[in-house]
Amino acid sequence: MGWTGCKALVQAGRDLAAGPRPCLPPDAAWDAGFMESLRNGDLDAYDEADDDALSAVGGAGVHEVRAWTAAVAAMRAAGPYEATVDCYFAVPEWLTGMGIMRAEAAAA
Repeated sequence: MGWTGCKALVQAGRDLAAGPRPCLPPDAAWDAGFMESLRNGDLDAYDEADDDALSAVGGAGVHEVRAWTAAVAAMRAAGPYEATVDCYFAVPEWLTGMGIMRAEAAAA
């Protein structure tokens, strides 16, 4: 990457921290509720919320909430599915929570 690339990466992190969306510590309870909504297909609250409302709890990660909501809506439109949350860890040092979920078409 070289020093020039490293400086650009550091600046990108500074820009994110100073950007229009706040950098918030992870909220494990909110994340668990969101993953449960993804698991059971209850997306209305996230689909209808505006970016400011989601940013108040999701901070700079609001784009991920939108992306996962859209992905699960597309999966739901294809038919019934069964989803599982395999694991979740709050990672305060990264200002995020990391989860792994999987889904497959429900048995007919």
